[in-house]
Amino acid sequence: MSARLTVYPGQVRQQITDTTFDDRVDIAQAIIDEAQPVAPVDTGYFQSQFAVETEGKRVFAVNSADDASYIEYGTLDTPPAAVMTDAARAHGKYSGWTPR
Repeated sequence: MSARLTVYPGQVRQQITDTTFDDRVDIAQAIIDEAQPVAPVDTGYFQSQFAVETEGKRVFAVNSADDASYIEYGTLDTPPAAVMTDAARAHGKYSGWTPR
């Protein structure tokens, strides 16, 4: 006689989220550690605004400078720096915005 166990996707997803939190914080910090030294420096403000933020079990590598999205992703007349995007790609599948 065999035994059968039903595994519900929601339970698995929650268990993975719960057990990988510290590792995801470490990955976000690694992304920042790689992006910050190669970030463009004009006044130094953009380079000083990198941080790891958490929201519940969600983890983010962020730059909170007012013009961070323009610097990171570029504009019609400014090429993208893409420092965070490139660092994130080195640590797994990246599915965010694409620099111009």
